[in-house]
Amino acid sequence: MVDGECFWPEKVSVGEVIYPPGGTFGPRQQRDLQLVMVRSGHLTVWIDGMPRTATANRVGVLFPGHEERFASQV
Repeated sequence: MVDGECFWPEKVSVGEVIYPPGGTFGPRQQRDLQLVMVRSGHLTVWIDGMPRTATANRVGVLFPGHEERFASQV
């Protein structure tokens, strides 16, 4: 946090994305704080070019200001 800045939202949205096996999304610029829950299989997220893998029943947090790309596997 910078100078007492916090992530208190002015607006909130909730959604669900279902990627088929081998599905991809991005690259995109992350503008908000985002929680990502993987229900089954696993998901690779590249954050600023660095891959991170999340497996089923895990939750990850994505912070604003980064470039992200997603790919799902069974």
